[in-house]
Amino acid sequence: MFATFTAAIPTPENSPEQTATPTSSGRPKRQQVSRACIWCRTQRIKCDTHFPCTNCRTRGRKCSNGHTHGKDSEEIRTYPLAIKEIEKLRLRVKELERQLSSTSITDGANSKRDLNRPLSSLPLNLDPLEEHGGNKKFYNWDFVRTQTPQSDDQCYGSSSSVYFTHQITRYLKSNLQHGHPDIMQVFGKRRLSKFISTGRNDQARNSIRPLCHEGCTVLSQCQEEQLIETYFTSCQTLMPILDEIEFKTSHKCLWETLDNYRKPSALVDIVLALAMQYSGDSSSCHCQFLLDNDSETANTAVAGQLFYRRCCALLADEQEAPSIQTFQSHLLSALWLLNASSWNMAHSVLAMGIRTGIILGLHLEPHEDLNAPQRDFRKCLWWAMYSLDIRLAMDLGRPLAVSISMVTANIPKDSLEQLDSSRVQAPHHHTVERTSYLVHYIRLILAARATYITFYQKCAEVLSQGPHKNLYHDYKVLETCAEFLISKVAYLETWLEDTPSILKTARKYGKAFSTEDSALDFDLHIPTSISRQRLLLELEYHDLLMILYRPFINFAHMSYNCRPLSVSHANSCMKHAITMTSIIFQTISETNYLNGYHRVFSWQWNAFLSLIGYILAHPTCPQTPLARRAVSTAIKTFELLPNHLEGAFTAADIARDLSAKADMLMERFRNSISSGHTPSSLQVILPLNQTESVQLDNPLTTTESTLSGPFNEEELNLLQQMPTGYSCSPLACDIFAGLGIPSDDGFDLFISGNTNAT
Repeated sequence: MFATFTAAIPTPENSPEQTATPTSSGRPKRQQVSRACIWCRTQRIKCDTHFPCTNCRTRGRKCSNGHTHGKDSEEIRTYPLAIKEIEKLRLRVKELERQLSSTSITDGANSKRDLNRPLSSLPLNLDPLEEHGGNKKFYNWDFVRTQTPQSDDQCYGSSSSVYFTHQITRYLKSNLQHGHPDIMQVFGKRRLSKFISTGRNDQARNSIRPLCHEGCTVLSQCQEEQLIETYFTSCQTLMPILDEIEFKTSHKCLWETLDNYRKPSALVDIVLALAMQYSGDSSSCHCQFLLDNDSETANTAVAGQLFYRRCCALLADEQEAPSIQTFQSHLLSALWLLNASSWNMAHSVLAMGIRTGIILGLHLEPHEDLNAPQRDFRKCLWWAMYSLDIRLAMDLGRPLAVSISMVTANIPKDSLEQLDSSRVQAPHHHTVERTSYLVHYIRLILAARATYITFYQKCAEVLSQGPHKNLYHDYKVLETCAEFLISKVAYLETWLEDTPSILKTARKYGKAFSTEDSALDFDLHIPTSISRQRLLLELEYHDLLMILYRPFINFAHMSYNCRPLSVSHANSCMKHAITMTSIIFQTISETNYLNGYHRVFSWQWNAFLSLIGYILAHPTCPQTPLARRAVSTAIKTFELLPNHLEGAFTAADIARDLSAKADMLMERFRNSISSGHTPSSLQVILPLNQTESVQLDNPLTTTESTLSGPFNEEELNLLQQMPTGYSCSPLACDIFAGLGIPSDDGFDLFISGNTNAT
């Protein structure tokens, strides 16, 4: 019989070796597996198909046979790979921590907004105010409100002359026991609102009806042609937006009627109104009811107001279907209002004109189907209007009507025009571009706007890091913004280098457009229009720089040592104001280049405000006597302005009163130095808060001032040789230490804070 053998089934308890049969000879074949686990494959030892395998189970390791699915089952676990994996995980943890931190901040801010958000409001991604209305870095970081008996509150930004005027007014109110002049009366004396506002003058309102609806006129055809000729020899040389031949031809066609009246035309009316302003002679109007009948002196600033009102009435019917003439009428209307010092009305008319230009597509690059002159003409129209809006926005501290990012039309090119030899008799050939003045004026405005915006945005950025709303509470904030402005003023320096010499008035002993004390050298061999362009361009340049530097005239008396850059910018503002005053005084004394140009009055007034502000803020600096003598020159300039410019009389009276009060405060300040204590009436003044407003109907108190004579030779040399950043003497720098007020470490007594615009 055969013996029966039973093979032992492998179990975890017994040996993996099988009992050999009597017939087997040698070692049996090992069991095959499809793939060894990671550890057995790494150690190069035999694996099996158990889960886990026998080797891993015996040594207590995690066997990959139990994780056959997934990426981890394919990885070989070695020490170098483990180190790399650890570093990768560490980086990932840091990244997730940063994301978690930013997410928590955003969620917290969103949760606060969501709590205040009405249930019916738009979601975050559709709310237009979420980005724009919540922008705390808006460049107009502070503003003031004015009140007049005829209107509600009016808002003016921190770059405006009104804002600076309110600082002066508040300083005088706090340091003087008696009345102070109402500085804003200067432009109120232009009496424009009396003519234009409805309900104030029944005669003017009623007299406009026949002019609008019956087509009659108060001037004959010959008189209108004379005024039109005046316009093309004055305003057209600065703002060439009309085709002279085409306009005169159209004007003649308007008179081809059965009666002796011209057909209504908004463009013709506003051209006549502007010509009356630029004529500088009220008798040329041949109609006294065009002027202010109840005034002792005719005021040509508001000459032609009935023609302006008829222009507005005619333009109202053209808004739905405007034309190029509609756009031109809006532009010239804004110029007329600026000459009449009606800033708010001009700002509104410019906004309407810009919208009209957008309807006509003037803000876009002209179509290629148009010829080159037509394309340049459209560009010239748009940029003439837009540059005025930019300029007025900086003057008033208000935003633009249209963002410059929406404008694709390029600046017009200069069309070269060789002057006729019969018109110019000069030792050298002069080549003048017909639109040269306008092109370089536009470039100047854009350069100033770039500096203005970047500077005020920097101010807003710095102020957003602290609790204050203006620069004057912390000298560190003031110095940070002053340092930033230094690099941005280079835009204007680049513009000056690119300006051709034909548009620069030479100096007798200095460089053109500089603030050196050197007289102008007028060239009598060139046309009057070119001389006028040179003067107006240089005055515009100095006025813009004066506005950019003016925020650093600080009425919160701080030690000069801790703010050298701010004092340097204040000195620059003062020097540009002195230069403007000197140019205007010499020009109106020696020539008639500025006759009829009412903008000159505004420039002189702004320069006077900067000078008087500098004197009040820096009563003991070496430059202060120079500024005081320039104030005397400004008063003489107001007295020399033509008799028909009514605001000049009020400006001269207020200038005398302010200079007398400045003299009194300076004398009181010097006496306080010698006595070693601060007078009780001399207070440290901080700027207005945005919630404060000032009444503009205060009575005018006039005080006679002892005016100084002209500059002596020693003072002129001081102004010429003195660097812009010249610091004051040790006595002036440490003046507050002698008064018991800390200079560097004790600012908590009257300022607090921590550490830039156009």
